[in-house]
Amino acid sequence: MATTTRSDWAAAARTWRRATEKSWPAAVPGFVLVATLPSSQIVAVLALALVAAGAVLWFVLGRPPGGGAVRVPVTAVLLGLTGAAAAVTAPSPCQVETAYHCARVVADPGRPATGRILEFDRLAESYVDVDDPRYLEFPYVQAIASVADVEWPARDPISALYIGGGGLTLPRYLAATRPGTAGRVLEIDPTVLQLSRSLVGPDGVPGLREQVGDARVTLREETPGRRDLIVGDAFSGPAVPWHLTTREFLQEIRRTLRPGGSYAVNVTDFPPDLFARAEVATIRSVLPEVALLAYPGAATGRAGGNFVVVASTAPLPIDAIRHRLAQRGTPFTASTGKTVTAFSSGAPTLTDDYAPVDQLVNSSWVR
Repeated sequence: MATTTRSDWAAAARTWRRATEKSWPAAVPGFVLVATLPSSQIVAVLALALVAAGAVLWFVLGRPPGGGAVRVPVTAVLLGLTGAAAAVTAPSPCQVETAYHCARVVADPGRPATGRILEFDRLAESYVDVDDPRYLEFPYVQAIASVADVEWPARDPISALYIGGGGLTLPRYLAATRPGTAGRVLEIDPTVLQLSRSLVGPDGVPGLREQVGDARVTLREETPGRRDLIVGDAFSGPAVPWHLTTREFLQEIRRTLRPGGSYAVNVTDFPPDLFARAEVATIRSVLPEVALLAYPGAATGRAGGNFVVVASTAPLPIDAIRHRLAQRGTPFTASTGKTVTAFSSGAPTLTDDYAPVDQLVNSSWVR
C-alpha cells in the first residue's frame, strides 16, 4: 500500500498554494458556500448561476452577424431551472442538513421506546437512552466511561472537557454518576448541539456549558491545569479532523489538563492501522503514559474498529480499567507497555506541517 511521505505532503501544499493564487475567485466562494449552506442549496445556487451564465453567453455569442434577434434556448433554460428546483425539493434522508453533516435521529429498532441513534451521513455517531443517562450502548463509549469510573473516587465530581458534542452521552453519564461535575462541550456545528439537546430533554445536562466553534481555537481559551478529564470524539466523516490530531494540538491538551489528568480520544481505523499507529505515536510524544483500549486483536494489527487511546503524564490505573471493562461486559482489551510501543513503532509523529490523516486512515469500511 502506498504511503504519503513528508516531502509528498510539502509538495502538495506548494501545489495547492500555486493553484489557489491563480484561482482564488473560484476557491474563495467555494469555501464560503461550503461553510454557510447545505449541499442541496449549494447545488441549486450553482445550477442557477450556470443557467444565468449560459443565458448571458448565448445572448452575447449567439447574436447573428449584422444584428437581429437572438433566439432564446427555452428548453435549455427550463431544464436548468427544473434541475435547480429538484435539488431543493427532492426527498432528503436528512432530518436536518448542516454545513457539515446530513444529520438525523432514528429510533433503535431493538429499544424503540427510549433508544435513539444520532446519525451523521448515515453513520451512527451517538446513542442516547432518553430515560436513562447511565445506559451506554457503544463499546467505545463504555470504555471511556470505564476510565472515568476508576480514575477518581466514586461519585466525586470532576472537571471535564468534551471535544465533539454529538448526543451529549458522556456529559449526561458523568453528571448522573458524579453529581456536581462541571463540564464544557466544544462543538463546531450548532445544529448538532440543537439535535443533542432535543434528546437530553428541556433541562439539559446539569453543570454543562456548551461552546460553538472549532475546538482547535476554543481550546486555547481554557485555563491551564483546569481539567481532570478531556474526551476527544470529533469526526469529519470516518476520520478525526487532521488539526485535532497533531503534536501541537496535544500540547494544548496537556496544558489544559491538571497534573495526572487524562485524555481519552476515540479514533477509528482498520489494518494496517496507519492512522491509529501515527496518532498513538503522536500522543506518546506529549503524554507518555498511554493505554490502548480496543477490540481483541486490534492492538496487534489483527482487527480494527474503534481505538480509545487513554493518555496522561502519570501512570494509569490499568488493572482497575480492565476490571471495570469486564464488569460492564465491554468487549475491549486494555494494552499498555510493550504492546503499545510495538503498535506505534515506526509510525510518524503528526504535526501541523505533516498530518495526512485522510491518506493514512483506512476508510474502506464506510464504502
